[in-house]
Amino acid sequence: MKRALGVLASVILAVLSGCASAGINYQYQNIPKLKINEFKIEDVDTVFGKPFKTEKKSSKVGNIDIYRFEYAFADIGTARGRVLILEFKNGVLNSYISNSSFDEDRTLFNEGKIDQVKIGVSTHADTVNIFGEPHGKANCPSTLDDYKKRCENASTVWAWMYQGKIVTMVKKNLGSSNAFLSFDANGKASNIEFGNSK
Repeated sequence: MKRALGVLASVILAVLSGCASAGINYQYQNIPKLKINEFKIEDVDTVFGKPFKTEKKSSKVGNIDIYRFEYAFADIGTARGRVLILEFKNGVLNSYISNSSFDEDRTLFNEGKIDQVKIGVSTHADTVNIFGEPHGKANCPSTLDDYKKRCENASTVWAWMYQGKIVTMVKKNLGSSNAFLSFDANGKASNIEFGNSK
């Protein structure tokens, strides 16, 4: 499975190969309705529309369903994309991650505040105050590539994403970045990973 930034980049590249759009647009406005351990698989079509792709598999922790939503659009000057990946365990949301470079729902976070996160001290609420609402959350363990390894020594993992637009005439990516924050069983920050390509 590809990671969220990689999926978004590949969707955007699809429109650069000649299509005006790729994938299936979805009701991204409803992402705030996603609640770990509450949102049910039977509500996906009503809340977001038909997924671009689904996958089923069995694991030692239960039956896993992956729902992928992908959409990209290119005009004369730029290409943009959005991606949402949902993981359900036994029919209930276990993890999700979203990323968008469209103006109306662009995923952003303030990278300059990373040093405000204090390992062993900062809580979930603290990190929302620092970065804003995360663009993804996982209960551990998770099978999603963005979370699988990070979950090995964590109880939960939260993600913040940024993907810049691509300037189509020169195929230049305006940058991407992400931050993954792991929490221990007491809800305290245990590790932070940050990366960018700006």
